[in-house]
Amino acid sequence: METTQYNFRRVDPRSLIIFMGGSALSYAILYFSFEAFRSSWLVLAALVFLASSQLLSRFIFFKYAVRSGEIVIHSGVFNRVRRNIPSERIQNVALERNVLARILNLAAVKIETAGSVKAEGVLEYVSIAEAQRVRTLLRSAKADSTAEAPIAIEPDYSMSLRQVLLSGMYTFSLIYFAVGWAVFGQLDQLNLIDMEGLLASLTSEQLEAFMERSRRFPILLVIPIMIGGLLLGWLTGILVHVVRYYSFRLELRPKKIHRRFGLFTLRETSIPYPRVQTLALRSNPLMRLHNRFRLVLQTLAFDASERGMQMAIPLAKLPRLLNLARRIHDFSMPETFNAVARATIRRFGFRYTVALAVLVAGAHLLWSPALWGLTLLPLLWILAWLQYVHHDWTFDEDHLFVRRGVFWQKVWIVPANRFQAIQTSATFFQRRLGICQVTVDTAGAGAFQYPRIVDISKEAADQLIPELYQAFRRSMAADSHADGIRAMSHDPGQADPSGPSHIAEHVHGHQHRPEHAGRHADPSDNGDGPGRIYTH
Repeated sequence: METTQYNFRRVDPRSLIIFMGGSALSYAILYFSFEAFRSSWLVLAALVFLASSQLLSRFIFFKYAVRSGEIVIHSGVFNRVRRNIPSERIQNVALERNVLARILNLAAVKIETAGSVKAEGVLEYVSIAEAQRVRTLLRSAKADSTAEAPIAIEPDYSMSLRQVLLSGMYTFSLIYFAVGWAVFGQLDQLNLIDMEGLLASLTSEQLEAFMERSRRFPILLVIPIMIGGLLLGWLTGILVHVVRYYSFRLELRPKKIHRRFGLFTLRETSIPYPRVQTLALRSNPLMRLHNRFRLVLQTLAFDASERGMQMAIPLAKLPRLLNLARRIHDFSMPETFNAVARATIRRFGFRYTVALAVLVAGAHLLWSPALWGLTLLPLLWILAWLQYVHHDWTFDEDHLFVRRGVFWQKVWIVPANRFQAIQTSATFFQRRLGICQVTVDTAGAGAFQYPRIVDISKEAADQLIPELYQAFRRSMAADSHADGIRAMSHDPGQADPSGPSHIAEHVHGHQHRPEHAGRHADPSDNGDGPGRIYTH
């Protein structure tokens, strides 16, 4: 019965070459990492047999069928799984091509939905023509996949290798620092780097004298370690950034955002405008010094590799970035922001003091010079003050703007019609200080990706919450009115004349639906917008 309803297919046989390449690398690392494996031919034969059987079963027992309304995927050897994914629930169909896939002219098709933290269905690998066919069929039943203008010859935004390198130079994360040390340690374990020999070659009278001085003045040892760690994290961040965003292209098409980027793995993905939930401007102190920012989008399709946020513009001057962002969703950056309560300085300063005291006390039991760590206390109170200075918010009846962060700052732009839940909370200390926290939830937001106003005064929160709720109701009325007009244009008999259209006309003269954002944006806007994104 299934064969009459569905035309099932298998992935391309050439995908076995890609699978063998990935498995060979994994098992080679495993084989050379443990000396016991290298001394046993039986273990090597077992690894080869395991890899071969895994690849063959993955190819033989995987099949899929695509129709205009859904995709059906069968997978598994002992535990057979059938997955039906309706096209109406699909948020994004992405094509990915690593180095081997590009050589073999193949692509992986990743199907993302709003309710998953990873791709709901993956076809690894099919031909380019088959990948395009799958994507076209899955979009054919969606309202946002109707005919649109031809693909632009020139992208709206692109990055050369020099620009990608410059963008990477503004990137730093402790995660990259940890990755760099992990890779260095793995190379040492594989005997590709002789760390002990390297340290032995550095041993000299000068080095011994430096170590002796560092015992009396521990700061002499801490500073080089910190500088070396920062440098390693910075270089690793540049490398990761280049690999991820090489040859970045952004096209703002009439109904969707199209992105294409990647060095080793070429990723091609589209984001329909209605799937964009919030916009966020990211920066760090060095970027703000040069008036450069990143634009990221939170969408319904949760991409685990990007932690719930998808990069739209890796780096651009603020005027140009705002010009492009307004074409994705129409908004106006406010002139002024409202500061949070000054009590936040006391709360964070006290928290940092307690944490430092506990850390120093524990370290002092093992190393007496750890008491020098208490000298960091003034810096922590300065950090608490900086957090107060760089955290503010405003609401303009259509959008909530929240700015927060000192070193890794983010400015949230949340449309009122994307609100899902509005929550207030307060800890014991916040209640004692008369402050609380306001959190706005949107659909598809990942962990720790909510716009939050931390330590807002209770009076300001009591005034803000009703305004957010009323703005949400107005936007919903406007959206219902727009949906009624579209339904009437297709089938006048199904439009309800008693709907909320008369309310929407009075309370919300215009709409901010993302699918029409490009029409609201002024094509004559040359990006000479505000050079700053906040004032106190």
